Amino acid sequence: MFHRSRASASLDLPEYTPITVRGRFDHSREVLIGPRSLIDDMLPVGVLESGSKVMAPIPRSGKSTRRQRSAQSQPTSPVGYFVVTPFHLADRPGQSILVNRGWVHLDVRDPATRAAGQVKETVEISGYVRYPEARPQLQYYSRQVNDMAKNLDTLPLFIDATYDSSTMGGPIGGQTRVNLRNEHMSYIITWFSLATSARSQTMSSGKQEEQQQSEQSKPISIPVHRDTRNLEQKHRDLVSNLQRTYQLKRTKSENSQSPHSEWQKEIDQWVECTNRLWSDVMRRMRQNAFVLVPADTSENDPLCMLDTSSPKEYLQAILSRMDRQTESLRRQMSQPRPTQPQYMLTYDKSHDGIFGPIVPEGGVDGGPLGFLKDAFQLGEEGKVKFHLHFDARGYEPEHIQVKMRKNWLTVLAKKSVKTADGRSSSEYCRTVYVPDSVDESQFECLMTADGVLVIEAPIKRDDYQKVKFDHDLRLGIKPQSGPQMEQLSIHEQAEANTAQRSTLQVTGHTGPTVLEGGPTKRLLHVEIPVEPGFETDDLSVLVAANRILVTGRHEVNEEKDVSHSSCVREFTRSYTVSETVDPFSMVSQLHGDVLVVEAPLLQSE
Repeated sequence: MFHRSRASASLDLPEYTPITVRGRFDHSREVLIGPRSLIDDMLPVGVLESGSKVMAPIPRSGKSTRRQRSAQSQPTSPVGYFVVTPFHLADRPGQSILVNRGWVHLDVRDPATRAAGQVKETVEISGYVRYPEARPQLQYYSRQVNDMAKNLDTLPLFIDATYDSSTMGGPIGGQTRVNLRNEHMSYIITWFSLATSARSQTMSSGKQEEQQQSEQSKPISIPVHRDTRNLEQKHRDLVSNLQRTYQLKRTKSENSQSPHSEWQKEIDQWVECTNRLWSDVMRRMRQNAFVLVPADTSENDPLCMLDTSSPKEYLQAILSRMDRQTESLRRQMSQPRPTQPQYMLTYDKSHDGIFGPIVPEGGVDGGPLGFLKDAFQLGEEGKVKFHLHFDARGYEPEHIQVKMRKNWLTVLAKKSVKTADGRSSSEYCRTVYVPDSVDESQFECLMTADGVLVIEAPIKRDDYQKVKFDHDLRLGIKPQSGPQMEQLSIHEQAEANTAQRSTLQVTGHTGPTVLEGGPTKRLLHVEIPVEPGFETDDLSVLVAANRILVTGRHEVNEEKDVSHSSCVREFTRSYTVSETVDPFSMVSQLHGDVLVVEAPLLQSE
């Protein structure tokens, strides 16, 4: 039985320790981890034969289908969520822990759709102690035990419930694979090998470093999962979940009289604006989707063919590939009728039923980097994510390969179709540049029911104090104060964000200029005059296709004995630049009445 109450309880027990606890679930504070696939190889035979979306546990009969694997859970289809619920301990009044009750299908993520499984009485739960996952708020992608415990006010002890602890009509437990092996012989072999090869390793260290760099540059395949929702349903679920999640957090903050964080206010505004502009939001999402183009046989696997040590040449190769594919798309769009059978195309404006009258044209306007202006949006956990949509109608997840190497993402769709004369195959692809600000190791892919391939990953920075959304849902960056940067010590500057730790210089030249710097030795430098009275919190720097925009809004409220008045001053300035830049690569500082913005340029002159 659980008998520890210290804050470090989860660290006092080894991971995978079997544990039994008694108490009651607090379903009102249930959260989800996902999307995750059902782990079915540890379940008894017959569980998956019920065919229901919430597969009620079936009494054990026959042998388990258990297969030998590693200690970590590995996802398989179908896709759904793990249900994590605070559990009030019967023998520890006022204390609770976290219990992963198990897996539910994504269609029944709402607790109201599985009320039969929301057990209210005191129960006894058996499970395994789990530690946090080293991966990227109330809709979680991974086991962030400390964050969950803080948000839900529980002890940082996380238990994966066993299958036997499942309740009829509730989540399917047993979502843990435990296979702890005896490693003594491998340790002996490892240390013996290290001892005998120490000299040769020292002599070949340079070669090993080169080999390691080569391994890191190899493409990574990203699995594609099926989503039963269409694109609009998926986005509506996102908005509803954010609204529900942050309304609960806001209520909790108000009850505890703690300050309402600025980022929560930004999320509230984003949700309100999205609901207000829903039709326009969906139009933009569909219009910004990338269309796959016929694959050139000489470029089938570009990720493995580029061999250059120059960052400049590497970036130019990506952008050149994007340019060639865009030209191919323009030629395809200009044709009055497709010259190939419909099943071989992912774009056909004569049969554009899914997207309606809207033609998807991601990457067509603003050059190869024009898509960056709309690429960053909120994700399911209230964090900023890099979003890409691809029109993949006519293909299934098993037909699609998604590969990622540094800054370089490729989607390749292949399909073979039986015809009267034999078989006919089609092969389409699209290459997209991925900015350095994106966490490439966290990419996930979903194929919606209406044929849209959704690819997303979180950004690396988790400090959103400088991020804001305007009333049109455009993401902007608030500038820093130049004098504050000048007052930082060398050590404090080194501790700051690497891209924003130096003080930008005012040259006196209004508008954009190009300086030497960045990976391509070209650095965009823009100086914008700002009227007196505007402070950093009043300003926002945004990107559009080949443009830098600066907006300002300053409100002054005056309170008198019998009246209240307010004065609002606003301005917008726009400057044409040679290419669209990554908003998270921008550094902006306010020096008096001059706003300075710098960002690296990727294209050569």
